[in-house]
Amino acid sequence: MRKFFDNIIEALELQARVLSDTEPAGSIDAALIFGETSYNEASVFSTAVLLKNRAIKFVYASGGKLLTGEEYISAFDQQLIWHGIPREQILRADISSKIASTRTEAVAFVELAKHESWSVLTVTAAPFHQLRAFANTVTLAVQQMPHLKVFSVPGKSLPWTETVVHSQNIERGRRCDLIKPESKRLEKYRRKTSVKGIPDLLSAREILDYLDRR
Repeated sequence: MRKFFDNIIEALELQARVLSDTEPAGSIDAALIFGETSYNEASVFSTAVLLKNRAIKFVYASGGKLLTGEEYISAFDQQLIWHGIPREQILRADISSKIASTRTEAVAFVELAKHESWSVLTVTAAPFHQLRAFANTVTLAVQQMPHLKVFSVPGKSLPWTETVVHSQNIERGRRCDLIKPESKRLEKYRRKTSVKGIPDLLSAREILDYLDRR
């Protein structure tokens, strides 16, 4: 059975490298801002501000529905503008025909990267969500755009013991307690395959290899 993590050392190394990645040397074609609930969105907007003078474009996803049936209409563009990002630098990735999720956001982001011929991207999500957002983006990059350089720039840490709502506006718990279900999703999607038999996620080892050669 395929595993995402093969051992604890691999898990610790990947988590450390994703949460404290090196910065790209030159300009950033696009900063990918993954969706977060109202409880956690301040985390990603704080990091967007730090990238304001480095990223050429800021990309967010909107459209589709949550598993609850709620419409996923993100107002991230207005929030980014409020935080000082010029409107002309903001792009929306449309996921209207899909269930809104980390995976569908990553798919839309990489499709946009192909269309725009981007070569350097950053990924930003709340810290407890960062590894899954980064893993999905790197997986699709390796499969579809091997030359693409993806860097991890996590959102700002918010109080870890605060109780919040997370995935699909369903999951509730302290931010520190959300790490375990996030890890379970990594294992779940590593076992899942597409119609072509390709795993939905690279393994942790494959992502570390990508980081080594990036």
